[in-house]
Order: sequence, then structure tokens, then C-alpha cells
Amino acid sequence: LNNALNHLKTGCDLNIYTESVWLTTALTEWLPIWRGKEYLSAKNEKVAFSDIWQNVGNILEKQNMTVFCKNEHPYREWLKKNAKTA
Repeated sequence: LNNALNHLKTGCDLNIYTESVWLTTALTEWLPIWRGKEYLSAKNEKVAFSDIWQNVGNILEKQNMTVFCKNEHPYREWLKKNAKTA
């Protein structure tokens, strides 16, 4: 995610599709809290990979982000119907 976000040069409508509940929660709930606490955890310890999370936070601050997790987007059903098998 960090590498992909580094390619964004301007603010935009950004849709992130993931099957990871952990990533969804990190982006939508934990990241704003970490930013407000200077990337310290609830135990007042530095968040793991805080340099990466800080970069992600700085980039996402300029975006209009929506996170789709699991089956929340119709594209997933379209992909199941239209994906070619190997």
C-alpha cells in the first residue's frame, strides 16, 4: 500500500479494495488516533513501522479515501463472473 500511495502526486478520490479487516481498521480507525498521538500506541510505545504509517497518513490526508473490505463492492461479484480461469 505504501509503495502504491507514493505514486500519487495530487489529491484524488481514492478507493482501496482489501480483504483485510486489519488493514481496513488500521486505515479508518487506528491511523487517525496514531497521528493525533504522534504514532504512539495505547501503551505509549512507538507504533510498529511508524515511519511507514506516518508516510501513509501524510499521503491519505490529501485524498478522499474510501476503503472497501471483503464483499462490500459490486466489482468483486463482477470479477467472479468475468475472471478467466488459467
